Amino acid sequence: MKSKMIGLAIFILGFASFLGGCPQKTDGDEGKAGVETKSETKTKGAVVARVGDVDITLKGFEDRMNQQNPLIRARFKSMDQRKKLLDNMVEQEAMVQEALRLGLDKDPEMRRGFKKILARYFVNEEFHKKRVKEIEVSDEDIAKYYKENNDRYHADAKRRVHMIFLAAPKADAAKRTEVKKQAQALLDELVAKPKDRALFLKLAKKHSQNQATKHLGGDTNFKTQKELETTYGKAFADAAFALNKPNDLSGLVETDTGLYLMRHSGKQDAFDHPMERVKGQIRTTLFAKARGEAYKKFIKDIQGKVGIKLFADAIESANLDQSKGPAKPGNRPRLEMGKGMPGRKGMPGRKGGVKRLPRPRGARGMPPGKMAPPHARPGGKLHKTLPASAREKIMRPKATKPKPTP
Repeated sequence: MKSKMIGLAIFILGFASFLGGCPQKTDGDEGKAGVETKSETKTKGAVVARVGDVDITLKGFEDRMNQQNPLIRARFKSMDQRKKLLDNMVEQEAMVQEALRLGLDKDPEMRRGFKKILARYFVNEEFHKKRVKEIEVSDEDIAKYYKENNDRYHADAKRRVHMIFLAAPKADAAKRTEVKKQAQALLDELVAKPKDRALFLKLAKKHSQNQATKHLGGDTNFKTQKELETTYGKAFADAAFALNKPNDLSGLVETDTGLYLMRHSGKQDAFDHPMERVKGQIRTTLFAKARGEAYKKFIKDIQGKVGIKLFADAIESANLDQSKGPAKPGNRPRLEMGKGMPGRKGMPGRKGGVKRLPRPRGARGMPPGKMAPPHARPGGKLHKTLPASAREKIMRPKATKPKPTP
């Protein structure tokens, strides 16, 4: 497995060199591996090194040098750094040629790695550098999206409350009086513990007669005043919007159908974002959507050119390795859950667990006369474990200079 991974690395480097156009085959094999002299470079053109029958050109060297990020590129002002880069290119080309001589490029694992690199390179060259650059988002598209998604950029204020509903029709005076006493008792219990959210949820699940919210502890979720008024009535909506601070409790809210108790759970202020303010955000959203659709079409076009036939039923008979043994070549190593952390017992990285650090000074066995750290001072857990001399020094008050008499 290790030798194959080394071969894959060599093959990938060779493929990168090939794509960069650095090496070029010479007309003959009379050149030897190594860096050409200054005079040879002038007479043979822009060739800076020859490895076997492959020339490394000056243009290829410049391309490799200028592909680096600006901080690394600055190093190549030094001739020594340029020579190091050239040595690296020569070493890489030599490894590639030897790998090809050994036939490692025909190894199945190498071919899989090559196909992955080639596919990524193809997508980058044909899709990202060409198709993506053709995508345009017009102002008309932005205005249309803004209008169609009006709720995202304009919204009324909302309130979220938890409530307890006790049914008591206004027409039944006797029942309403009885329910009102029950509601007042619940309110008194809540007022005694205004910040106890769990208590409100418990009482709502037990006593509330609103079946839609009872199992949620009376949670109405965020709603506008109009939505609350439509669902529960105007008195309920007005009382909900009168609550402004977390855990605020309403009094008894009477409606035609019964009585409500409410607790403030959250609020969302109204907002109104003009199109100019969110234009850039919309452009980014539309561009990402267009790019995704373009990529799907790009893949569909490629598959249409090469021809695709799927035999999906056949994969049902594929054998799945469910063993807990070492991973097979070509797969990532599998780490089991619940076996500790890396470096600890049961996980790769270190045998036998983590080596314990030595005790800090001030713990058991601290040399007499040394000041103990905070955890070993009076009141600390380790104070009693200190030697007597150390404990005495800790307890001894600091000497103070006598104040001069006037």
